[in-house]
Amino acid sequence: MIPVRLELEGFGPYVERQEIDFTRFFATGLVLIRGETGAGKTVLLDAMTYALYGRSSGGTRGDFADLRSLLMPPDAPTRVTFEFDVRGRRYRFARWLRVRKKRTGAYEYLPAQDAFFLSPNGTFTTFFENPRQRDVEEKARELIGLNCEQFCQVMILPQGQFERLLVAKSEEKEAVLVSLFHAERWQRIAEQVCMWANGLRQRLDQEKAAVQALLDGQGCADADTLSDKLKQTCEQLAGQAARRQAASDTLDLKRRVFEEETRIFGLFEERRTVQGERERLENRAPLMREKQERISAARRAVQAEGACAHAAAAAAELERRQAAVQQAEKQLAKTRQALLTAAGALEACEREEPFHAADQARLARLETLRESYRLLGEAAHTKDQSDALWARAVRSADGARAHLEACRSRKERLEAERIRIFEGYSARLPALREELAQLERIAQAQERFGQAAAKAEACQVQYAALLAGRAAKQAAREEARGRREELGRRYLQNAAAALAASLSEGMPCPVCGGTHHPSLATAAGDAVSDARIAAADRAVTQAERAYDLHEAELTKAEAGMQAARELAESLRAECGPIPAQLAGQLEAVRRSVREAQEQDAHAAEVAAELEQAVSALEQAQDLAVQEASALEQTVCGRQKAHARYEALAVQLDPELPDYAALEAALKAVRERCAAYEAGLKRARADESAARLAEGAARTAAEHTMAELERCRAAYAQAQEGMRQALDCAGFRTSEEVAAAVLPPETVSAWEQEVVENRARLEAASRQMDVLDGQLAGRSLPDLARSGQEIAALEKQKAELDARWGALREMCERLKQLERDCRARQQALDARRAECDRLTAFGKLLRGDNGVSLRRYLLGVMLSSITAEANRLLKNVHGGRYQLFRTAEGLGRSRKAGLDLEVFDAHAGGRRGVSSLSGGEKFLVSLALALGLSAVVQAQSGGIRMDAMFIDEGFGSLDPRSIADALDVLASVRGSRRLVGIISHVEALRESIEASVEVVKGRTGSRLKLHS
Repeated sequence: MIPVRLELEGFGPYVERQEIDFTRFFATGLVLIRGETGAGKTVLLDAMTYALYGRSSGGTRGDFADLRSLLMPPDAPTRVTFEFDVRGRRYRFARWLRVRKKRTGAYEYLPAQDAFFLSPNGTFTTFFENPRQRDVEEKARELIGLNCEQFCQVMILPQGQFERLLVAKSEEKEAVLVSLFHAERWQRIAEQVCMWANGLRQRLDQEKAAVQALLDGQGCADADTLSDKLKQTCEQLAGQAARRQAASDTLDLKRRVFEEETRIFGLFEERRTVQGERERLENRAPLMREKQERISAARRAVQAEGACAHAAAAAAELERRQAAVQQAEKQLAKTRQALLTAAGALEACEREEPFHAADQARLARLETLRESYRLLGEAAHTKDQSDALWARAVRSADGARAHLEACRSRKERLEAERIRIFEGYSARLPALREELAQLERIAQAQERFGQAAAKAEACQVQYAALLAGRAAKQAAREEARGRREELGRRYLQNAAAALAASLSEGMPCPVCGGTHHPSLATAAGDAVSDARIAAADRAVTQAERAYDLHEAELTKAEAGMQAARELAESLRAECGPIPAQLAGQLEAVRRSVREAQEQDAHAAEVAAELEQAVSALEQAQDLAVQEASALEQTVCGRQKAHARYEALAVQLDPELPDYAALEAALKAVRERCAAYEAGLKRARADESAARLAEGAARTAAEHTMAELERCRAAYAQAQEGMRQALDCAGFRTSEEVAAAVLPPETVSAWEQEVVENRARLEAASRQMDVLDGQLAGRSLPDLARSGQEIAALEKQKAELDARWGALREMCERLKQLERDCRARQQALDARRAECDRLTAFGKLLRGDNGVSLRRYLLGVMLSSITAEANRLLKNVHGGRYQLFRTAEGLGRSRKAGLDLEVFDAHAGGRRGVSSLSGGEKFLVSLALALGLSAVVQAQSGGIRMDAMFIDEGFGSLDPRSIADALDVLASVRGSRRLVGIISHVEALRESIEASVEVVKGRTGSRLKLHS
């Protein structure tokens, strides 16, 4: 990946559009980005990272809208564009702010972004239709192969981040390396393996508990106990089966006897039922005879029933015809009265004819005047409207002139306010901010210097106290050694004295072998035991250990004191001259900045109000012109309306003063004419209808009278026929016939009932004879007693069956349980071994008993980084410094082993990196950062980064160290097409010809390219 072009506008201190063409520096390969402090050098790196990832290079500048330039007008654009090449293809990433004006007049800035690729036709084409910030960031990660953190470690070394990896503790280094190399996946693998093992162990424990629960449910401690219980249960089952078979045989015999007794009892019950049925049938004989007589009478009544029905129908028809005659006579009288009434009404309407003709003549006259009255009304309405419009136009014109003057005054006032704020506050705000930043840096440096000085003084006090106690520790050690030597001497002397006491002249000495003993050893006084010797040895060991620990603390205190002094000296040099009244000056500048920011924020409101005032003034001017023109038009229209109304007013009729009166008169005449015509039409229709109704009623009355005479003759004939039929059937009246008549289905049913009753009586008598023959010599059996005996036997059999079934079920269940438990126990034993192996492997990967897999791999990565850094450090101070990892931590710490030490060739030993001076620390940190960049690039899927930008850090270097740093960068430049250095150090300008100069001004910063 190589940068090609960077463009920014309205971003940070860059108000106007600025552009950097990086291809101009490919020939030299080294470019210096220089300028005053606060001019905006680091903002160039932020523009790259914001365009790609939406974040600053150092991660501390907030979101994209926070870097919008405060020197710009509120509606000016803010945009950054970064073009670069990857694998021979060119891409462009851009971010900008969309400006939206709210209803309140304030401005809102909404971030937007997009990503493009250069198409074969030479135009940039977007990747997305509606890109989100996450889409653009993921596309940058896909193309470059690095996320934002990795990009800042590989291509951009941010300001203030050099020493983070060098001096960080193992835990902090691990967090950084995990983020850069995505090493968290190895820890997840280890945790996943341990989780698998724990899950398997839990399942095995659950399985074991389940098996034991099954055994506990049977009251057994293990599978062998369960087998014994199964054997006992099977023996009980065999005995229970024998008892069950005996009870079953007894019950079968008793049931066969009971079946024979039940059959005899059934015959006795059948004879009793048949005898009762025969008696019941004999008792129904009188009823059967009565029904037979009713059936005979019904057959005779059928012969006379038709004649009786015909006579009754003739009588009913005669009554109906008599009622119809009466109704027809009433209707005829009613229609005749209605005809007389309608004729009178028609005659009355015809007498009103002359008045109707007069109304029609008046209606024709009024219709001719209608158009004139309508025009007069319209003219009056137009005159009133023109008067109202003229009055309203006069008022609107006066109001528009007043509003125009008010808008003009407001615009002038807001312009004066904006000029006052800009000259008094906004123009001074960048300088105030720069002054505030400078004072805050001085205050922070002074605070750090004070802390460092206090720490140096504390270290010196600690060193003096340890040095003062050194003699005491040494004296205690020598005293313990002396006591131990004295006790040893006395112990040996007493042992020699005891040996001498056992010698005699001529006896060989076990020490020298001589037989002559001229000078025997004597005892030293009190006895010295082995326990006293051991106690003296322990005292010597403790004294020596205390002295060694004191010496180590003294050495550590001396090194800490020296490091604290060097740090204080470097911070003193960094502070420079400090103003006498720093706190007061800092507070005063802060107040000025706050006041300027408030006024600058107020300036935006004033600008918005001014824009509104200008717009309102333009609208007011347009409105005043429009109102004046409208007033002239209303005056002309008013004069025309008055003239037309006066011309039409002379045509008014005295009786009808206006158009409304004319319309009322027309309406009254029309209503009278319409009423007369409707009444006449209705009277004629009523008279014609009444005449038709009277003729129809008269015809109907004549027809009903003829029908009545015909019905009277038919009635007399029907009465004669009924009398003859009654005589033939043997009845006196038609009522007797009606009482004797039965429905055909009833006659048929009664006849069948009589026949069936006779047949059933004969069958019952025959069955009684048969049953008497079968039961001859037999008595009624006692079924209740036999049933009780069978029930007792069945109950006994059921109890035996239940016990046998329970024992059989228990045997089957115990057999299955024994098989299951033994099979599950075998599977548990096999899987337990597998779980132990998996647990051991997970703990090994996680590092429970040593170094974890992730820590081991991070150590390998850090070794690769230090190897690359040491290759670069060969060009620094003659190869004096080399970086090394410390040994693995003591005990079981999984975080140790990532600390760094520096080998100092001049001192011939290793020391902590914190003991390096400021310049040395920068050079070593630079080499380490470059090594980290190379390793991250190599581990990122073959991505090649052909550029690197280094931000600040050269200010603490002397000329020789600067030369060494440039040598380091020269060795890196061979693998990259472009290396950029951001610094304000003037000495670098002599060594680096190509540069990008950031020129700071009151209206914003500008860029000058020197290639």
